[in-house]
Amino acid sequence: MLSDIQTKEALSLLMDLVSIPSPSGKEGKLAKYIFNWLSERGFKNIKIDKAGNVRARTTEEIPIITYCGHMDTVPGTFPVSLNNGRLFGRGASDAKGPLSAMLYSAYRLMRKGIPVEVLAVVREEMNSEGIKYALRDEPISKFTVFGEPSGVNNVVIGYRGRIEAEVEFYAQSFHASMPWIGRSALQYAIDFIDRLKVYEANFSSRNKTDSVSICVTRMSAGLANNVAPPDARLVLDIRIPAHIKKEKIIEDIRKLCRLTRAPRFRMKVNESVEAASSPNGYLMMAMRRAIFRALGSPAKMVKKTGSGDMNYAIKKGVEALTYGPGDGLTEHSSNESIELEGFFKTINVLTELPMELRHILSEKKI
Repeated sequence: MLSDIQTKEALSLLMDLVSIPSPSGKEGKLAKYIFNWLSERGFKNIKIDKAGNVRARTTEEIPIITYCGHMDTVPGTFPVSLNNGRLFGRGASDAKGPLSAMLYSAYRLMRKGIPVEVLAVVREEMNSEGIKYALRDEPISKFTVFGEPSGVNNVVIGYRGRIEAEVEFYAQSFHASMPWIGRSALQYAIDFIDRLKVYEANFSSRNKTDSVSICVTRMSAGLANNVAPPDARLVLDIRIPAHIKKEKIIEDIRKLCRLTRAPRFRMKVNESVEAASSPNGYLMMAMRRAIFRALGSPAKMVKKTGSGDMNYAIKKGVEALTYGPGDGLTEHSSNESIELEGFFKTINVLTELPMELRHILSEKKI
């Protein structure tokens, strides 16, 4: 359990991280803070890599596990505050709360001589370039926990896949006073959105993690207030379950574009990753034990409708789970917050986990 001094230290770290703005692509100031925090406490092999990720180890030994959290947040800030046992601020839940818990638990483990790697990555909220670079640059541990809000008893063992795509429609412009001349690019785009909704319904499921969801996250069109738009641009966020290949969805979206009969369209896939599920292995066994030891109650394995850096790690053969304080209900919102009691409990779980994992590996003579 955390002592009173450790509780104050952990809370101070959390508040500092949340107080430093770090929208995707602008994580530099936070990275320097974390680098200095690690240096002051005696972590080993500390570095900021070319992508902007911060990496460090608790000892000179090969780490038994990697704790990976992301530094970036969605845009927007609001005052950091404490109220009724909750900390409010951008990134409190997604995912500076989980990252802070990982950093502080690693600090506790360092003092016990347990070899752990911490990895604070950039751009998770954009294209996951941080974890992709880290996986190329230097192997992470075979066993890795990713920090995202899951709830203290919940462990995320699966995510849907994700496709981010841009679609642009083009048509002849004409004077707005003569709409009977033809169809504008915006009208083709609206037709396309209607077709998307019909298409999406074909994959509906009572279990949302098994469904396809399509969200138009951005839309722009037009040159002037009195000109029918000659072009219209959409950005799509598409989530896909494990049993559907991303290539099928991409080709189907292209077909829907053609069905609008727009004079011309362009489709570009900015990012795509398959769904991922954690194997039922030693890390999951250790996490169950750590949660029960630290909390006195059983762990619950869950799947989430989103996607995360874990998708990329599992694709590379890493045995990974996602875990952290927060329930995810306030993430990305104007009242984003985290319950402090859950934050402190998570630190206790993450402190127990590497020791449980090492014990299991020793039992299995690995």
